Amino acid sequence: MGCRISSSSRGGGLAGIAVLLLLGSGCHMGANDAEFAEETGPATGFYVAVNGNDAWSGTLAAPSKDAEDGPFATIERARDEIRKLKAAGHLTQPVNVCIRDGIYELPHTLQLGPGDSGTAEFPITYRAYKRERPVIIGGRKITGWKPYKGEIVQADVGAQGFNDIYFRQFFFNGKRQILARYPNYDPTDPVAGGWTYMDGKLVPMYKNIDNENRRTFQYKPGDVHDWAHPEEAEVFVFPRYNWWNNIIRIAAIDRQKRMITLTGDASYGNRPNDRYYFRNLLEELDAPGEWYLDQRTWTLYFWPPSDVAKGVAYAPALQTLVEFKEAAHVTFRGLTLECADGTAVILQKCQNCLVAACTVRNAGSRAEGGESGIAIRGGKNNGAIGSDVYEVGSNAISLDGGDFNTLEPAGNFADNNYIHHVGVFYKQGVGVSVGGVGNRVAHNLIHDCPRFGIVWGGNDHLFEYNHIRHCTLETADTGAIYSWQVDWTKRGTVMRYNYLHDIIGFGQEHGKWTYPHMNWGIYLDDGTCGTHLYGNVVARTILGGVHYHGGRDNVVENNILIDGRDSQVQFSGYVAGGHPVPMMTETWNKFSGTPVYEKYPGYPELKKSLDDAWQMAGNKFRRNIVFYSSPEAKLYAYYNLPFDKTEADYNLIWHDNLPLLTGLSGAKSTAGPNLVPNPGFEANGADGIPADWQWQVRPNDSKAAADTDVHVAGNQSVRIDGRGTTTDTSGQTLCSNFVSAEIPLTPGCTYRLTANIKAAAPDTAFAMMPQAYEAGKYFWAKGMNGKAGSDWKEYEVIFKFPAPGDSDFKPGMNKVQIRFDVSQGTGTIWVDDVSLREATPMTEWEAWQAKGLDQHSVVADPRFVNPAKDDYRLKTDSPAFALGFVPIPVDQIGPYKSELRATWPIREAEGAREHMKIDWSPKAAPPPPPRNTTPYVAAKVSAPVTVDGALAAGEWPAAQMLMKQDPGRQPLDGAPCIATACHDGANLYVAITVPVADAAKLKLGAAWGKDDGAEVCLQDISGSTPGPIFVVHSFASGKAESSVEAGAPADAAKRLGDVIRFAAKVEGTQWTGEWAIPLAAAGITYKPGLKLAFNLGVNRTETSDWVIWVGALGPTWKLENAGYLVLE
Repeated sequence: MGCRISSSSRGGGLAGIAVLLLLGSGCHMGANDAEFAEETGPATGFYVAVNGNDAWSGTLAAPSKDAEDGPFATIERARDEIRKLKAAGHLTQPVNVCIRDGIYELPHTLQLGPGDSGTAEFPITYRAYKRERPVIIGGRKITGWKPYKGEIVQADVGAQGFNDIYFRQFFFNGKRQILARYPNYDPTDPVAGGWTYMDGKLVPMYKNIDNENRRTFQYKPGDVHDWAHPEEAEVFVFPRYNWWNNIIRIAAIDRQKRMITLTGDASYGNRPNDRYYFRNLLEELDAPGEWYLDQRTWTLYFWPPSDVAKGVAYAPALQTLVEFKEAAHVTFRGLTLECADGTAVILQKCQNCLVAACTVRNAGSRAEGGESGIAIRGGKNNGAIGSDVYEVGSNAISLDGGDFNTLEPAGNFADNNYIHHVGVFYKQGVGVSVGGVGNRVAHNLIHDCPRFGIVWGGNDHLFEYNHIRHCTLETADTGAIYSWQVDWTKRGTVMRYNYLHDIIGFGQEHGKWTYPHMNWGIYLDDGTCGTHLYGNVVARTILGGVHYHGGRDNVVENNILIDGRDSQVQFSGYVAGGHPVPMMTETWNKFSGTPVYEKYPGYPELKKSLDDAWQMAGNKFRRNIVFYSSPEAKLYAYYNLPFDKTEADYNLIWHDNLPLLTGLSGAKSTAGPNLVPNPGFEANGADGIPADWQWQVRPNDSKAAADTDVHVAGNQSVRIDGRGTTTDTSGQTLCSNFVSAEIPLTPGCTYRLTANIKAAAPDTAFAMMPQAYEAGKYFWAKGMNGKAGSDWKEYEVIFKFPAPGDSDFKPGMNKVQIRFDVSQGTGTIWVDDVSLREATPMTEWEAWQAKGLDQHSVVADPRFVNPAKDDYRLKTDSPAFALGFVPIPVDQIGPYKSELRATWPIREAEGAREHMKIDWSPKAAPPPPPRNTTPYVAAKVSAPVTVDGALAAGEWPAAQMLMKQDPGRQPLDGAPCIATACHDGANLYVAITVPVADAAKLKLGAAWGKDDGAEVCLQDISGSTPGPIFVVHSFASGKAESSVEAGAPADAAKRLGDVIRFAAKVEGTQWTGEWAIPLAAAGITYKPGLKLAFNLGVNRTETSDWVIWVGALGPTWKLENAGYLVLE
């Protein structure tokens, strides 16, 4: 078997019936039409020609010699003649309307209703005459060009019938031209080129902002020009996620603030570095192919790419060319349909109607999902077959229909089509969009799509023998075939024998726009259930051939998955009560009592109870071939996966003789003593806390104490009461962290950590981990997250302690602490019987198998014929056959030769395959900007500073520390914070000025990370052994606290906190603060030239900024990455 498209003729099902019907219908012809008669057979026939006359009979293919009779001039006239024929009695033979070569400009949409129907025995066909290619066009020709400026010409389109037709597309020599824009379209890089980017501080994509404004954004200097009519300008923008785009007009421009306000909301918040361009501006008409329509004078301006006098120009005057409404047994065949501002052809509630062997192009102009080249909406057994559909604004073909209450299928289909270059204006536009019940997509070739090749929802569809390549070119979080069901009842869809490859994806990584990016082959998104994937070939993706996301009862078997860059298969589960379970429950309640749904496997289980319906239960991955070579790529990636409710087995896996990575670890055996001090919490220490255990992060009034009433062994356990969270300077939210004393470990050895844990409430989130940490030097952890219940349960972490040569090893790292977190912030857990022992490790593959998965799977070369040439046929000695693998009929994949093909052989259009340079190697994060290592010299003063919060003139040295970085060392906009420092030998004095827009809006509390404040971080590094890192949190309210978050001993931090003096003052557009920090209380002995590791950070709530002196690439107290201070 191989993935080469065969030219053999094949068909079946509805498509085969359609072929028979069409070949049995023909035109009534004259003597010169013998060839055509042999093809079509006897029928009642009418003709339409550009040199025809609607007053003639329409029964001749050409005008008679005496010009007294001949073909009709319009299709509408032929339709009306058929109506007369039917009114006179029932049809007695098929009817053919044969349309001659030429261009047919429709004055209005051609409507076909119930009265225009044929029958199964006597269908009605509107078709091209012989092998001519008539063009039905929804536009009007534009002439009368006159010079305007330079290369730009102009035409009065108002005088040519376009008054009040504000067209949004313009075509020259059959090609869509570019609405005048800035920046200009870049034909050498159509995906990544031709954009500008919103200004401002980067915000993490998945960080939610309450009540985020979706109507405004800041532009970069120079991006807004002098425009006479900025209110006409449209912003073509990809907001936030880069899932799709919007086109929205400008309402206002604030040039002083560089802010644009739109006339409507974008789909999501407009964020810094989101890409966009301006269009529909005369002043930006500065390149060949650009145009602009002045609605005030109805003047069209155009820079023609070639001689305008020798070209043909059209603009659409209609939204839709042809609309079938409740018609039956009507076919359009062999026609070219183009130049529509909306959906070109609509089949609404029809039966047995076809669009066959047609070319549909240059249709659709809006960033909306409702437009398609061909739209089949409801009805039964309607099809788009053998057509070429391309250069459409949104979807090429859309199918809907069927009954969710009865699961009666619609039987609508898209078969044997060639689809490419879709989604010109709407980047959610796809090759084929499918909804409803029981529709089919088969034998299509689809490429160059901005997002999905096929998107679907609903029940009981069939997708087979499709060839989809080079899709997802302009969007992120995507796949070649994609579903978003959010519904436990939408089941029964089968995907088989599809060939999907080179799935690209485009998005932001580390603040840079790049491709390939974040994609899968087949993406079963949010709650897609009960889908069967069989015999598909998926090659070259980023995150894997298949993604199960939150759904149940999906079966993936007998597929071939090739070269996922980062992973091959992904499972992404939900958590109890999480998104989107409430939405899924709502639809479940609507259909769960419908008897016809009982046919679906797994459905009866849900009817018993929804208590664990959020879990990914019943998913299967079996008898597949997985073949990949990227050294660091995982075999399986997973999140919240219930291993005991998942089946993976009888797979053939080959990673080029490299280890199979699953992210799991396990121990074959353990040996030696328990290394944990006070493992059963039997010995008590100070303040009721068990000996050898302490707080690392203690938000609010969190408590930890020995509990003699609750224990699994011995006489007591430790009870940990988490009471909320705190926020560090990097913006990270920290929960309660309770840790052991340090435990020496041997680098390079593997250990097994276990503990018994229970909770006061079901599903209490916790974490357990070993961590190695030395303030200012390193932090390492390897742990697990879990949900504890009301019963004791043992949890396990297997880890290898890093050794020299490992990427996560740091010099001096030879001890760990055992750490327990109450991850959800507020909650109570008990911990008992903690054990840490040296272990003999499993490989990641062995650990995966220890979960009961892939017990019978085989690791071996599958013996493909020629994988380097994408020939994935199996040689006869392939080990896959012994596992039950069935050969895939790849010679049947893709389009096939047929009388109902618009073109054959298919000559594929150039696109991404020919012009994108795609690097499939993993992308490394760029290095951070260098840090400032020049020490700030704190002058020695003769008299103590008065700590009152007011920075008096002459009180402080002139030397300043400018604070204008974020924690990642990226520059921040706006006025910097300014700090200074001095000392008197006994105290270090620090002052800070924080500019704000309105001091009255400061948050004057004492919650670190939530209220306005600043922190001082320092460490004595003058000796051979660095001292502890002290962190002092202070607030604009005047309050201060000493923190242990950087690892300072609790007693030392308390001792310093007791003697620190701090004062703050708020006024006008700033707040100021002053500290006096006794050096001796920090264990620091002054001597001239004493060097401290030092940093300052400010939480400025009005701009949601952390402003840092030296960005530490993490919390401000990561002093190994921060700055220095020298005492004069």
